[in-house]
Amino acid sequence: MFGSGFCCDQVVVYDPGRSVWFWLLQYNDGHLVLGNSRDLVNWCSYTCSPQDFGFIGELDYNDLALTTNNIYIVSNIFPSTGGSGSTIARLPIDPQLSCSGFGYSFFTRTDLGFTWKPVSGANDVLYWGTNWFGTLGSSFRVFKWAENSGTIFWFDSTLGTTFSFETRNSGQNCGSPDGVVNNWCQFADSRVLGGARYSDPDGTARLVFSFNASQGGPFNLPFPYTERVHFRESDMSYIESDRIWATFAAFQYTSLASNARGHVGMTSINGGGIGTGPGAVHYYPSGSVFINDDIAPTQPWQRADNAFGAGNACTDSLNGGLVRYGDYMTTRPYRPTNLAFIGMNYVLGANAGDCGFGANVEPHQAIFARSRDVPGAINRWR
Repeated sequence: MFGSGFCCDQVVVYDPGRSVWFWLLQYNDGHLVLGNSRDLVNWCSYTCSPQDFGFIGELDYNDLALTTNNIYIVSNIFPSTGGSGSTIARLPIDPQLSCSGFGYSFFTRTDLGFTWKPVSGANDVLYWGTNWFGTLGSSFRVFKWAENSGTIFWFDSTLGTTFSFETRNSGQNCGSPDGVVNNWCQFADSRVLGGARYSDPDGTARLVFSFNASQGGPFNLPFPYTERVHFRESDMSYIESDRIWATFAAFQYTSLASNARGHVGMTSINGGGIGTGPGAVHYYPSGSVFINDDIAPTQPWQRADNAFGAGNACTDSLNGGLVRYGDYMTTRPYRPTNLAFIGMNYVLGANAGDCGFGANVEPHQAIFARSRDVPGAINRWR
């Protein structure tokens, strides 16, 4: 529909104020296409290349974010001269709805952190964060870009709780103790994977970001887990860290979204196992959904699982045969109520094989909400 050569990452967001979908796709020759549609039949589309973001090289691991009047393309960059970095481009929404031309702004850097993750739930200011800079495992940077400004600010924090930073194949192990469930997070790293703007119980606006952490760390956790860090919107100050973890499985690739009440919905992958020998229990990688609401002060997270996966994660022959899972787990506010959430996940069949060549993938989506917000709501994978 947008030309030949589609290969790779894609992501979708919905603008409820204008009732329009935006769809970002990555192509073999390095360009991106941003399409928009109100009916999912008729589309306007725009093509952008690395040169449009001020460099020559490659774009990868792309994302989209919305504010009141703009849509943002966020991507990792790999300049042809070497190194890596990130870019963000701010594009006005309204001209795109009539397929018109428009001006735009971008911010591309190789010295301010890798993998910038924007928040959901923004209004007239976009925030994004990165932990891939400074001292890995204790540094975090939050960026701020107001719609009415051409200036971007960033704020650096030292986290109150350190964590074991994952890089690819650096010792993290999400498999079962007996090795029957293989190490499905071997390919993972600790880049920021989720971001949301939300309200705490007293109504104060906060930002939260999520990312993978390796087993061990300051709490000596038995499996890799998800670390979350929270910041006060008013001054970007660090507030606290918390985490999703278990003694029976790893929790990785957690995405975040906020709804109309300022609550946070999460979609996560979990898997692992307990014990060895005849009594061992095996949990093949699968998904969970969570909700953080405004019940104060110690309301536990509500969690629901789909049935655990049928088989092991696949191996990636293009990247040294490492075991691989995850990447684009996604959570969004569910329309039209904007009180529920929709989460995207998948499981692999018993013989997943090579990730790039016929892996048996079964997509799952969950629509989940508090029953007080959506009467009769259930936490159930489909």
